Amino acid sequence: MYINAKTFVGILLMFLISSTLFAQLDSNWKFNTYSSIYGGAAADENSIYFGNEGGEFYAISKSGEERWKLNLPGSIKSTPAVSKKAIYINTGEGMLYAINPKKGTIIWEKKLGEEKKYDLWDYYLSSPLIENDRLYLGLGDGNVVCVSLNDGEVLWSYKASDAVHATPVIEGNSLFIGSFDGFLYSLDKSNGELNWKFDTAGSTNYPNGEIQKKVVVNGNWVYVTCRGNYLYKINSETGVKDAEYFEPGSWIIAAPVLVGNNLLFGTSDSQKVRSVDKNTLKENWSATTTMRIYGQGIAAESNAYFTTFDGKVIQVNTSTGESQKVFQTQMSKENYSLIYNEQGYFRKDMLQLYGSNIAAAEKLLLLLGAFAGEGLKHDGQLIYGNSNGTLYSFTIGNE
Repeated sequence: MYINAKTFVGILLMFLISSTLFAQLDSNWKFNTYSSIYGGAAADENSIYFGNEGGEFYAISKSGEERWKLNLPGSIKSTPAVSKKAIYINTGEGMLYAINPKKGTIIWEKKLGEEKKYDLWDYYLSSPLIENDRLYLGLGDGNVVCVSLNDGEVLWSYKASDAVHATPVIEGNSLFIGSFDGFLYSLDKSNGELNWKFDTAGSTNYPNGEIQKKVVVNGNWVYVTCRGNYLYKINSETGVKDAEYFEPGSWIIAAPVLVGNNLLFGTSDSQKVRSVDKNTLKENWSATTTMRIYGQGIAAESNAYFTTFDGKVIQVNTSTGESQKVFQTQMSKENYSLIYNEQGYFRKDMLQLYGSNIAAAEKLLLLLGAFAGEGLKHDGQLIYGNSNGTLYSFTIGNE
């Protein structure tokens, strides 16, 4: 999301380091669905599972061949949860489905609540989380629910005061999940009772400090990002803040990825990849990108991979911050001149458009084949979906 046109003035394209230092990602295969993919993919030993905004849910082979497709009512903007018995996916109609992984048939379905889109930049639904015989999920009506894997029976629910589209995370006996109301909640996973809640600081335009993505838990600490421009380090037992990192003039929507003793994350308006010390949240380095980052980075060997809204995959050295574009979608190449001039700045009419018609400008950005969702690292592959409805697989080698 862009607060105003001035944000873009003076932001250069990423400085490219010599290509001899970076290997371009080899595209294994791509699978076209023709409807935007904002959720992530999940995999088992046999298949890769994902859905798109048109409600099509797919199982494909690891070489990108379709095994089955199931048409569901309601958009799919979340990442499936995989168990040995079923694949679980939720939709924009507040439905949860258990699906046979071999046949692509519905085992059971359950209406859990109501969904809504919070605003223009709310591209996601909460993704289901499985632990033992239970599944946990957030909903647009503000409820966090725990259901039985056997039939979807609701075992408990907790009501937040606004939409919950973040994905739950469990550590020990606690479930951590954020809401668009700006609170991070710690709940008892067994009964849904509140342990504590932490109120994020808001920004001028977004005073709630909305939380869109999942937290990262490491030891006794929970790390959470928000639209209020902050990354927080919070005590997992007490909910007390230990440290914070402030990003001037920009949301931090993407969840951080832990690499050694550092947290790496992408930003929105400031268009950066940053590395901060996990203990102090003091910055180690930053790398400039060409567009906002909403997805969590993926670490692989000495690098981390981030995807951008202008249809690129960026490789960043986790130690030095040296960065390079290693892939760009064909749609991005073909439509780039609609957004940028030859010098790599936003075109003047784009800046004006952001001031007068933000929705139209966002639609133009999506023409670049925006990578907006989460990626999957699986069997030496990086797998990403984009706004043009294409799922890409890139070879990174086995680790």
